[in-house]
Parts: sequence; C-alpha cells; structure tokens
Amino acid sequence: MSKFETQIEKISEWIEKTKFEDIPLHVIEIAKFQTLDIISAICAGYRSPMGQKVYLKLKKQNIKGEVMILPTGEFWTVQNAAYYHAAMINALEMDNFSFLGHLSQSSIGAAWSLSFKNNLSGKDFLLSSIIAQEVSGRLGAYLSSGPLQGHMRSFIHRIAAAVVVTKIHGCPAPIIANAIAISLSGPEFYMIPSSFSADTKVTSTSSPTVEGINSGYLAMEGATGPLDLLEHPAGFVAMFSYLNYVPDFWKRIGTTWVMESISFKYYASCAYAQGPVNAAMTIRNQLSEWNTEKIKNIKVKSPILSLVMENFSMPHYNSGLNQVNINFSTKKSLALAILFGEPNGDFFSEQDQDQRYREIEALTQKISLHHDWKLSIDMIMGFDKSINNPGYPGVFGMSDSQKALKRTQKVYQNRSLFEWGDLIQFLSLPKGYLRYLGIRYLNSFSGKYFKKDKKSHEMDLSKMEFHIGSEITITFNDGSQIKSHCGIPKGFAGDPGKIEAVLEKYERETVPILGKQKSDSLREIIMHMEKMNLRDSMVKIIEIR
Repeated sequence: MSKFETQIEKISEWIEKTKFEDIPLHVIEIAKFQTLDIISAICAGYRSPMGQKVYLKLKKQNIKGEVMILPTGEFWTVQNAAYYHAAMINALEMDNFSFLGHLSQSSIGAAWSLSFKNNLSGKDFLLSSIIAQEVSGRLGAYLSSGPLQGHMRSFIHRIAAAVVVTKIHGCPAPIIANAIAISLSGPEFYMIPSSFSADTKVTSTSSPTVEGINSGYLAMEGATGPLDLLEHPAGFVAMFSYLNYVPDFWKRIGTTWVMESISFKYYASCAYAQGPVNAAMTIRNQLSEWNTEKIKNIKVKSPILSLVMENFSMPHYNSGLNQVNINFSTKKSLALAILFGEPNGDFFSEQDQDQRYREIEALTQKISLHHDWKLSIDMIMGFDKSINNPGYPGVFGMSDSQKALKRTQKVYQNRSLFEWGDLIQFLSLPKGYLRYLGIRYLNSFSGKYFKKDKKSHEMDLSKMEFHIGSEITITFNDGSQIKSHCGIPKGFAGDPGKIEAVLEKYERETVPILGKQKSDSLREIIMHMEKMNLRDSMVKIIEIR
C-alpha cells in the first residue's frame, strides 16, 4: 500500500529542491522592483502616526541585534526587525499584492531579517522571498472565500515566514513540512472592526510573521506539527473556508508564478479605492484652478467590492478619522485626493491632522457610491484571464463569493451579489457582458450540483489584469460637471506602465527621508542584489540616525 502524502509534505519537497536558477529571470526582476516598492512603503509607514508608535515602542526595548532596519539604519533582533518591517509595510496601504493576497509583509520582512542575520547574498534573499510568496499566495487565494478578508487572512504570513527560515537554512523537506504545520497550528483570527478601521490593522501582519519565524526555528530543533492539518475534517480548510472540499492548493506551483500577477499600489489607499483616487488625480492634473468649495456633489461608480469595503471601514467605537479608516474608505480617500492631492507618505506624516480630517469628513458627506455592474464584470473578466474554469468552485467562485457577501450583509448592510434593482443595469450592459456573467453563474451551479469534480485553478498568472476601475462625476453649484474614468489603476496588473509607477513611488517616498544620494545608491544595490552581500552593501550607505 502506497503511503498517503499530505499537501504540506508535497509542497515541502518542492520548496527544498527549488533553486535560484529554476526561477525565470523576469520573475526575479519583478521581485527586485517589488523590493523597491516595499522600501517605499516602509519609508512612508515610518513617518505615519501609527508607524512612529510602533517604532518607538520597539526602540524602547533597546535590544541590540544583527538586522538593520529601514530607514534609520539601527540594528535590531531578528524578531523585532521582522515585526517592525511588517508593520511599516502595512501602515499606509502602500504595499503590493499578488493573486488575492498581501504577501510582502512577511516574505520580504522575514527574508530581510534572515539574510542580515546569516550575512547572506541578495540571491538568498530573492530566492526565499519568492518561494515564500508562491506558497503563501496560493493558500490565501483558495481561502479567499471564508470568514477572513484581505489583511484578516494573517495566517499566510505565518506560513511565508516559516518557509523563509527553512529555505534560507537549507532544511530538508521533513523539517520544512513540520515548520509549515507548526506555523498553521495556531493562526490568528482577526476581526473586521480591528482590521479595517482601528490602529490594530497596522500590526495585523507583524505577530504572524514573528510566529512564522519561530515555527521554522522550532522545527529545526525537532518539534513537529500536524502534517494533515489542511486535509483534516476539523482542520484548516474546515475552519477558514466556506468551501465544502479541500482545494489542491499548490497544483500549479512552478508552472505559473504568483509574482507575475503583482499589483503595486501607487497611492496610500486600499486597492478598491485606487480607481477613484486615480480618476480624481487625473482631474487635478488637468485643471489649472481647483475650487473645492464650489462642489455640490460627487457621484462614484465602482465595482461591488469597493462598496463592501466602504462599510467595513466605518470608524470604530469612540474614534474619529485615522490613517486606517481613511485608507480603507473610498469616499474618504477620494475626498483626500480632491482636497489635498496625492494620498502619500508626505500627507500622513503631518502630526497635526485635525483640520485636514475635518475637511475630509465634510467633503465625504457630498460623495455617494453606486455599484456599476459593467465595472464589476470588467474586474471579473480581467481576473478570469489568468484562471481556467472560471465560476466553478475554487478561485473566486460565484457561489462562494455570494456566500461571503451574505455573511457580512446583516452587520454591515452591504449589498448581496444580486439585487432586484440590478435588472435595469443588466439591460443596458454592453454586448456580451450579461452573457459572460450568466455563464459564470451557471458554471457555479453546475460545479455545485453536477460536475462536482470540476474546479477552477490558476492557469497563467502573467495574464491577470486587475480592472478595479471607477468613474467619478463631480457636479458644481452652477450645474457644470467634470467626469473622469479609471480602468486599471496606476501600477496594477495589466497597467503597461506599472514598473515606471514603482520607480516614481520609490523616489517620492524615499528621497524625503534618505536624501537623493542614498536613495539612488540603495536602488542600485537592490537592482543588482543577486551579486552582492546584503549586509555589507547596506551598511555602506545607510547610517544610524
């Protein structure tokens, strides 16, 4: 009788054997730009109010370590550096995301810490962070239909950090498998109120990253975990998913790459608010004069997920506006852009924000959000370019998405997937749109009741396009109007100029804090890091402040 092999055991064999030379060159190049993007996010997050609270809290521990933190150049312990960097990346929604997951906080944060601690080359950093994202990204994608949304799926940071530790130390597959099993054994279960409004969102990826690192070290000491944790009837899928089967999480790993689906957030706002912000910035850049006092109202058309996120971002009990509930609110991010320009590190670095926040809140009252089925179907079509069997259970299945929306509808008054009022919109959709949506829904029905073995999987992630678009109409008191449309936000998958967006963002966020010379030198190191020792290269340009 052949021995049953769990999914954790199978993926651990792939992690062990995959070498730097096995990764396509274009994926390695994307990973370098991702690192630049993350350095931008760290520099911006460090300057924010909550970023400073995290920094000062850890600094007071005064524990000298082996890992340089950015942007100050101080050396902290592995765990403190990983906790800090994950929080800074997470602080202002200026991270990037791939295949339905925010992966950089742990994969790059842990790889940075371990590369510094072990005095390794940039090649080790790139290999471990890329591998970690290939593993954690797919786990997050197939569990997107469940009780945890977006940053709430913090368990992906546990598995990513565990993979980084064991890969950097060259561990064999059995140790890697136990590290993964240990990391997933006690995952955090973040609440919506603590993830989309309160300051607690900023550190939601920090503790999981640290625990993932600890899991790797525990496995290296001989500790074991439940290797059948994913398949077990009372295991991970049963607790963290609405699916009625266990997906083959890593079926396509190594044939298509999570990194190829990456989207870079150009502005300090949630992905679902980037479309309206982009549209507003287009208007600001075209007008020589801009008088916001004459605005009567602003109508925003967006995909369904933008409306759901708006309700999630309601300011929590006994609070006003803060960086988190502004970042996650389409209305507030749009109001910020119209009033003050780019939502970026400069804006959120201002310590006395009371007057600005009052102006944002006042303009927010004039903004209305409306679901637009064309924009929602554009989003679905763009995503479907990268998967097979769209609509069937698996990745972004229709019935699973509908179930997820219903779970939050009672509390947050968000709409369901389909409502009677949609009939008028359906009749006015462009040719082929309603048919596409109908077929996708029939696929969901068929996969649930008839073709139960047919599932959706990623196919070619390089083809993904993230059309999280928006159309805004600004009406002034005199009756005149300005309209602006954004299809694919700047820097997102499908934007042909997304690498240029990364470089613009990098200069915008790093030069104010590092200076032009250090910023340029750091960029050169990152772009050639596979040929360099990370620690030796960094200490030459980043001095302790």
